[in-house]
Amino acid sequence: MSTINRIEIANFLNLNGEGESEAWDPRYRVVTFNFHGQSTALNMTNGVGKTSNVEAWLALLTRDPQLISRTREKMAPERDGYY
Repeated sequence: MSTINRIEIANFLNLNGEGESEAWDPRYRVVTFNFHGQSTALNMTNGVGKTSNVEAWLALLTRDPQLISRTREKMAPERDGYY
C-alpha cells in the first residue's frame, strides 16, 4: 500500500473575491502538509479552505474533470504569471 507523506500547496485560494477584476492574493502562498505516512485529520477554522484543499488533492489523485475545474477556479490566474 502506498502512502502520501507530504503535500505542498502554492498560490491557492484567493480570498479577495471571485471576480477577474480582483487582485490575486492567495491564502496559501507556499504551505507544506507533512503527513509522515500517517492517517491525518484537518483541524482548521471555518472558511480557511478545508473542502477546497481536499477537492484539490482528490482532483490530482482521480483526475476528475469536475474537481479539476473547481480547483482551477481557486488557483492563481494566468494573467498573474503563477498558474
